[in-house]
Amino acid sequence: MNLKLQRITDWPEQAHDAKYYVKTLAKRCDVSTRTLERFIKLKFAASPHDWMIDLRMRRAAELLPETACIKDTSNKLGYSKQSNFSRDFKKHYGHAPSQPQSSKRAR
Repeated sequence: MNLKLQRITDWPEQAHDAKYYVKTLAKRCDVSTRTLERFIKLKFAASPHDWMIDLRMRRAAELLPETACIKDTSNKLGYSKQSNFSRDFKKHYGHAPSQPQSSKRAR
């Protein structure tokens, strides 16, 4: 594995509260966007977009019980619109973030 790409395994711990996109992450790892996309598909069996949403949703499940504020959680996870966060959360977990259910993955 490319040593530069090993940094990606640290990304979830460091960047869950930032606005990260494939281009930004590729630049951070000092690789091309295409190389990063191939690496993520190979390592995580997901598209970069789906992988990033999964990381954000796992972090959301941790943050929501602590803050109980959907808007703050959505901002911390890099969403510019709370509605986009709520849509992704519902798609991921099968219920709205405002519903007091366990955040076990519905898929």
